[in-house]
Formats: sequence, structure tokens, C-alpha cells
Amino acid sequence: MDNQPASRRVKDRQAEAWFVLSEFCRAGMVRGLPQGALDGLIRRRWVVRPNTTEPTTPLRLEPKEEFVARFKGSPNETDGCALAALAVKERMGVLPYGSVPAPQASAIVPQAYTVYGGVTPPAEIPEREYEDDAYSDIELHEGDD
Repeated sequence: MDNQPASRRVKDRQAEAWFVLSEFCRAGMVRGLPQGALDGLIRRRWVVRPNTTEPTTPLRLEPKEEFVARFKGSPNETDGCALAALAVKERMGVLPYGSVPAPQASAIVPQAYTVYGGVTPPAEIPEREYEDDAYSDIELHEGDD
């Protein structure tokens, strides 16, 4: 991989997302892709230079209207999967053909990772007592008959 910015390699975020999804698929890192998304990924074309089969630089997907006319369907399902792949790459740091980074503790569930990445939660997570609740389950359901 080179250090060239994505803006020089792909025209827009949609093309980048499709490229990332296709690379995850090539790397064997995708399972259970819906058939409609797979069909769109296989059939949608990259725009090529005139009189050649070489893709343009930066990479650009064929317009949606052309795809719909040719494929007789929408690429929306593939768009959704491609956006998910892009989020996995950017937010979780997972790269096609690369390794998965060690999970980090979450602010929502800090006890979820006990060993990975050197993150160790408190030894004991105190149980919350519900004595301070204003209503019990019985009080909430009174009069519902």
C-alpha cells in the first residue's frame, strides 16, 4: 500500500466504500453477504477510459441510472453493505488482508474485555441494588386489568 490520499485513488466515498467491500471479499473476510448485495458488487462497473478497459483515475463507479437500466435493479443493498465495510475499516481499524486489532474497552461495557489489549476491568463489578427505585413492578401494573 502506498501513502497516497484516498481522494487521488477514488472519486468519492461511495466508490471508496465499494472498493473496500470488494477488497474485504477478496481477502475472504466477508461471510453471509446477501445475494442482492453480492449481485450488485459483481455487476456494477467501474468507469473506464475511452477506447480502453482501464479504469479511470481516480476510480469512479458507473452512474446509478446506468446500473439500474442494465441490471434491472437497485444497488442500494450493496451500498448498505459497502458502507458497513467502510465503517469496519475506519472505526474498528480492520484492514483487508490485515489483522484484526485487539479490542479496546468500551465506555458502554468496560467489563467486556478482560485481557485483550492490556485492558483489565475492575476485579469485581458491584451489583446494583434496586431498593431506591420509586416503583416496584407490581405498582406499575396496578389497574391494568
